[in-house]
Amino acid sequence: MPRREKELRCFCNREPLLATYGIDSKGKLFVHVKIYKAKRIFGELVIEGGVVKIRCRECLRWHTIRVYQDQAVLQETDEDLPISIVT
Repeated sequence: MPRREKELRCFCNREPLLATYGIDSKGKLFVHVKIYKAKRIFGELVIEGGVVKIRCRECLRWHTIRVYQDQAVLQETDEDLPISIVT
């Protein structure tokens, strides 16, 4: 199965990109975060399972991404209610 990537964005006004996700060639779901400034990479993370917390740079909300076998769930940490489910 080819690697497919989709975007995880914050739901605030500016909708900044938080991470990308997809399914790799082995069929495993992954979340990819790249940190860069002026075209220089300062950090890069690839998560294949577990819980990830990401803070929006615009609205400063914390988001929790739970990576399961077949889906990633994006939700706010404070309320712990699912905002959107992406598969």
